[in-house]
Amino acid sequence: MSSTTSTAEESTQFDNWKSKLVHWTESTEADYGNKHPFIFAKATDPSNPIDVRIATLTRSANAFALAVGKDNTIVPLHSFTNVGGTLTNPTNKVIALLGLSKKAVAVNVDETSAFGTHVKSRAPLLRDIEACENIEAISNLADLSSDRGCANLSGLCLPPPYLAKEFLNLMYDLMVGVEEVDSEEEGEPSGFKGVDPVKLLEVALVKVKEFQAANETDVSYQALGLDSVGNLIRFLVSVSRGFLGETVLEVDENDEVLQTYEVSQHESSILPPLDDPNRLSRLESRFDTFQSQSIQLNHTLGKIGDVLQTSNELTSKRIEISESKMEKEKDRTHKYHPSVINCLQNLASLDGIEQADSPADAILRVLNCESHSKAELELLSQYNDKKISVTFSIGTSKAIYDGKFTWNSHEIPSCVSPFSISYARPNDTSMVDRHLMLSTLETHGKSMTPEEVKKSLKQALTIPESYHEVIDQGKVFQATLEILGGDDCSVAYTIKELFDFLGERRGKVESLMAKNKEVGAHILYHVGLKVNNYIDMAHRANSPEDIPKSTLDFSNLKEAVDSFNIIPNLPTTFKHTVSDATDDTSTKPGKKRGGKDGKEERRKLVRNSDPIDEWKLKEGEKWEMFSGENCKDRPTWLDGKRMCHKWHIKGVCFSDCPYAASHVPKPQVPTEKKREFGDWRKKRAGRE
Repeated sequence: MSSTTSTAEESTQFDNWKSKLVHWTESTEADYGNKHPFIFAKATDPSNPIDVRIATLTRSANAFALAVGKDNTIVPLHSFTNVGGTLTNPTNKVIALLGLSKKAVAVNVDETSAFGTHVKSRAPLLRDIEACENIEAISNLADLSSDRGCANLSGLCLPPPYLAKEFLNLMYDLMVGVEEVDSEEEGEPSGFKGVDPVKLLEVALVKVKEFQAANETDVSYQALGLDSVGNLIRFLVSVSRGFLGETVLEVDENDEVLQTYEVSQHESSILPPLDDPNRLSRLESRFDTFQSQSIQLNHTLGKIGDVLQTSNELTSKRIEISESKMEKEKDRTHKYHPSVINCLQNLASLDGIEQADSPADAILRVLNCESHSKAELELLSQYNDKKISVTFSIGTSKAIYDGKFTWNSHEIPSCVSPFSISYARPNDTSMVDRHLMLSTLETHGKSMTPEEVKKSLKQALTIPESYHEVIDQGKVFQATLEILGGDDCSVAYTIKELFDFLGERRGKVESLMAKNKEVGAHILYHVGLKVNNYIDMAHRANSPEDIPKSTLDFSNLKEAVDSFNIIPNLPTTFKHTVSDATDDTSTKPGKKRGGKDGKEERRKLVRNSDPIDEWKLKEGEKWEMFSGENCKDRPTWLDGKRMCHKWHIKGVCFSDCPYAASHVPKPQVPTEKKREFGDWRKKRAGRE
């Protein structure tokens, strides 16, 4: 989409707005848009900043957009401009024309409903829509039951030119004569009625197939088929099902800027009515101007035609070389072994049967980073987009950036495993500090010794100590697989189903973990090992269908949970790690205390394995809020002593704590003490 048009086109007037916009859909510029359909999806993508989306629309002289009208209908907007967004007038004021007949109405486009609203639509997935034989079958599809696979939409959507042409003709035919009738609703454009999105959807499904069949042998097309217009299809379905609110359009006859824009657009683009007394003079004036410009242009071109031809040839060659070089620099996947790319294509499979045409965009953004430090930032950014704060070692991010996704040994989980990446604790700045260090090393000479480098690349494992930590690690592992294979990949969905199952059986899992503290680690190890085996085989398989279904079959684990019959079977080295991480009698080096018979014993660190979640330290809170002078008025326990704030807020304390009587798990805290301590905590956190 470009804001530039030829002199001839600027001078051309049309009988109505539909004709003008259809004329553009048949231009060379529109042909480029048909070959690169994703630029239209990105133009209204809610993940892009609002100012960027507004600038894209208003710089495109022929932008044609679908907006949400009243009663879940579609209305046409075009000829966008922004009379704000400048240094002296920073507030955006977006104006567009509404309507396709000879008389279109200038409207103020509400920024919030058109650009600011980010809707997670639960309209059916594109693959399910594509599988339907007709519109009726699509209407019978159920909405998604959760946010998984939701479409991120805003109040506007731009169709590619070949579909825009079909929509313009259909919408004009449906609205002909309607726009001329006065509206009974005050503030609404004269007589304007929206179009049923299902009618547009029906046309789109037919024309997309026809367009694909006509151009599938032309390699210059970036994408064809329903995938190339997926956001548009789900936008129409979402509007028909009421997932998107109305795009607010305001008509103000007293708005001088609005009325001036409307008049100027009509005078420059639309032929005046036959009964307009000024019609002849306006046409004569435009003809004289056009004739004068044509004579001058022909004279100039006659002199420099040969020079321009040579210059254009050289410019085209330079652009071609430059674009080729940029593409090679941008795509760094060629540095990876073909088996790595094959693995990622198998992981990106949506149905677990057919291999995807390319790896998921998410992992490509990581692999195409210029350096390890930038790749790590990209990883963190993607987890943040999923509303998950994580922590992981340098070795883990380095392994993923290097394309190594499988464990070094079945004895020790590493790389992509449920233990390698974990939820970040509140106020944990280690990832930020480490990235600063990593970036510094990469940009200032890598001054570490060989031993320091080796130590920094070791991968840390996080062992779950409670039911909640097991579920949290499962969610992080699911997010990791979504980064590797895409949000809708079958592998991630399988893991989601498993941890949803464990979530429904919380009581059983907690009972099993109470009997044996290694159960949580066993579950995650069992899950991680099976996924590791699947990823290992995905490197060699021609398609996911070649990988045995039993590889990701968790029916035995589910049966063991339901029957309370999980017997942890962890590698010897792994058991040692679990013991070190979860043993409440582990000691803290350093301070010693006098024991019985005058002997000294080390001070023992104890952990609260089942804390009250709402009492734990939250992001943005500081321990100082609850310590020192601030903790002297905390409630008393059953023995008359103060309740231990470290145990209940930090989750850790020491065995010789004078308030150890209150070192009890959540179920053993009396209701009255829950109320008293909860009120005190809110007071100290400043929330009361």
